[in-house]
Amino acid sequence: MTAEIALLNKSAVALAADSAATLSSRDRQEKVFNSEDKLFELSMTQPIGVMIFNSTTFMETPVHLLIKKYRSLGREFNTVDDAAKNFREYLRDFANTLDEDVRNRNFTRLVQFPMQLARSRALKELQEALLPSVKRGEGLEGIKGVAAGIEALDTPAIAEGASKFYIETFKSAPFASFTGTKALKIIDKMGKQTKKKLSSQGLTETENELILSFIRSSATSSGSTGFVIAGFAKTELFPSLRSFEIDGMLGGDLRFMNDSAEDITLSGTSAKIIPFAQQEMVDRFVSGIDEISQNRIVEYCREQIRSLHSDLMSVLDVDDNDTTTHLQEILDKAGDTYIENLKSEGFSDIKEASRKEMEGMVESPSDKSCSTTGPS
Repeated sequence: MTAEIALLNKSAVALAADSAATLSSRDRQEKVFNSEDKLFELSMTQPIGVMIFNSTTFMETPVHLLIKKYRSLGREFNTVDDAAKNFREYLRDFANTLDEDVRNRNFTRLVQFPMQLARSRALKELQEALLPSVKRGEGLEGIKGVAAGIEALDTPAIAEGASKFYIETFKSAPFASFTGTKALKIIDKMGKQTKKKLSSQGLTETENELILSFIRSSATSSGSTGFVIAGFAKTELFPSLRSFEIDGMLGGDLRFMNDSAEDITLSGTSAKIIPFAQQEMVDRFVSGIDEISQNRIVEYCREQIRSLHSDLMSVLDVDDNDTTTHLQEILDKAGDTYIENLKSEGFSDIKEASRKEMEGMVESPSDKSCSTTGPS
């Protein structure tokens, strides 16, 4: 669980991150520890910092070592945007120097990730479908019941349905970006493979479409690394921020997504608070409440309204169906109105109070803030 935040105003930019990190060996999660550095200087001569989130390795190499090596090059930039693009090119060039085995493992990881998602969903659906059979009895009778349940299931159809679910999910997402055109040519070639060719690779047409839809999309695997680059470059009076995520390579090109920019200007944004990684944790701090908590409160209120209807019916002892239906409609309408007011006013009041407090802090940062300031 990672929580990170960036705060920008006309005078400075502050980046903050927790120290939690997951130690992994290739595609296996080994251990979570709380002593990882995620904030670094990107330049030796300019006030530009970099913050990382999600995986702390890139192509099986610790990211902090790559940043240290890049910083030692002593490069200077006119804008933070130039710095972000140059750093991304540096990562691409580094990855292309690695052994073919490393690059192949990276490609295998990208291919396996959507397959693992589909398998997990299919397995969950199978378990839910078998639950009635498991409950029929214990011992031999229970085993017979499970066996009968398995035999009755259309397992291939469930697996196919799970794959198609993620195909639609990935297709609805924005496209990923690549640092060159080689990756797009490979994707096009993969899309044109014949059924015979797919069969020789042990893939069905649906599985091939699943892999392609994932690689094309901006969806990220568990091995993606996020970068936040912020500060002041040579020609910038106010701070700028660029963020993106990198999720491996394809054909010598970086696969990256969620590329975004924030600039502090005189005529536009004068202060900004931006969460990264586990956004709901930052939302609780910045907005006073996060989306998950809002949904839980709304669902609790709905349950109480439904319970109120049941209690009211029992107290009134109404036998007439028309009256019961009419009361139900009144309660449903009142409940919907209450929920809408809660969303539009109740949660908004919490967010507004927290927003004003936070914006005041950003506009006038304390002398004790950990920040990067512009050129003096």
